[in-house]
Amino acid sequence: MSAMQLPRRVRDGIEIEEIAQLKAVVGHANYKANPFLALQQHLNSTLPPPEVPKRLHGKKKGKSKQQQRQPQRRSNSNNNSSRHGRDGGGGRGNRGRRGGKARH
Repeated sequence: MSAMQLPRRVRDGIEIEEIAQLKAVVGHANYKANPFLALQQHLNSTLPPPEVPKRLHGKKKGKSKQQQRQPQRRSNSNNNSSRHGRDGGGGRGNRGRRGGKARH
């Protein structure tokens, strides 16, 4: 049930409780001295510690999955053309992307 589905009196009661809680937090000496440290200490004491994933067989050896997926790039030291041809345009010659004869 969302907050808008609650009756107005219930929402008003929750609002009053939340305002009182906020005033208590803001008025606390630790919060006044260092708000971020106070929040951090509060969260550390109230939340459970995060679960650390355990590896079954220790550290992996060899290439990672990301390294295995990346194809090796060939360097072309003769000129600056691409693998599509000397002009670098994918076999289009000097026409460029839209120029030249129309294709049928």
